[in-house]
Amino acid sequence: MDSKKIAIFVLFTVLSSFLYIVVNAELTGQATREKPKINVEGASCAWKEDHFEICETISWQADVTHYAKGYIAGGEVLTKSPKLTLSPTIYCQNVGPTEAKRAVHAYLYNTQGTIKALNIDNVVTCSRKPQEFDSKTQSFSTQAKKLIKARAKSSDTFHIQGFGGTPTTCTFSGHWITNGRVIENIDVCHQATGEFTGTFSSGVQRTTVDAHPFAWSNIVGLYRDPDSEEFPGYVAYAKLCDRTDYDAGRYYARLRVIEADNAGLTLEWEYANVADLRVDFIGEVTCEIIKEEAEWSPAADKAESEIIEEQIIEEPEPALEEETGEAIVTQEPWSFWKSVGAFFRRIFS
Repeated sequence: MDSKKIAIFVLFTVLSSFLYIVVNAELTGQATREKPKINVEGASCAWKEDHFEICETISWQADVTHYAKGYIAGGEVLTKSPKLTLSPTIYCQNVGPTEAKRAVHAYLYNTQGTIKALNIDNVVTCSRKPQEFDSKTQSFSTQAKKLIKARAKSSDTFHIQGFGGTPTTCTFSGHWITNGRVIENIDVCHQATGEFTGTFSSGVQRTTVDAHPFAWSNIVGLYRDPDSEEFPGYVAYAKLCDRTDYDAGRYYARLRVIEADNAGLTLEWEYANVADLRVDFIGEVTCEIIKEEAEWSPAADKAESEIIEEQIIEEPEPALEEETGEAIVTQEPWSFWKSVGAFFRRIFS
């Protein structure tokens, strides 16, 4: 083979590789490598008859072999904390009757039990100081759908306003219904329905869903009535039809609160499905709104100045080991020129 043929072959190989990178980025988004990370999305403290209970919502991005652990000062020690394998998840602990500020941590481990990420900058206050609330109910509706036909996952945000203050604790209820795209007179998961109830409190949220009888395997006549399911980290959830394995929950539409402020609630919907569906969520949300500071006598309970920060003495802070090549793939908006630059860096490095 002469030098011209070799040069043409090399050029063809390089261009083919580059074309693959460009097309793959266009369809799936630019893939980058990042270290595993873990988040405490919210934490709340509530009085339960004779003790305070603190709950934290933990989420992480890492390889499927990783697991998480939660730690709440005043609860069980970290070594006894259960392994958490589903993200997001909720971890709760009885911290006793004492009013205090308590640290809330989250740790991410690999299969060897080595800490790969941690989140230890969160503090929640437990107090029985009386507060007055207003209650306000608002209706809402939103539609989760595929925004880019070539991509299986989509997301967007919407707002629920008109509460007249910052929502603190909210209860969601309603139903969802699918609108399947008709292709050659074949319905794809069309008119599937379900009901949901959800709660949100200081970033901790969960929902219980009752999907109604339907052909969830996309096989006409093969109806199924799934049991109710709870999904931590969301206020509404719809598992969608799956011919391969409906129980695995690969396809879904779901809602979660990402911010609560004086303007109201900001929610994000997420959609994952290879099919082009529309999922309509319709419901109501009732929230407690903190009134202006109410009259309160220090004699009625411990003064705010007496609420002290509890020191964590059960567990020394574990050491975080440097990442040794383990990483995850995340999605970023695709850039043609970034792809070009990255491609040639790999070629000539």
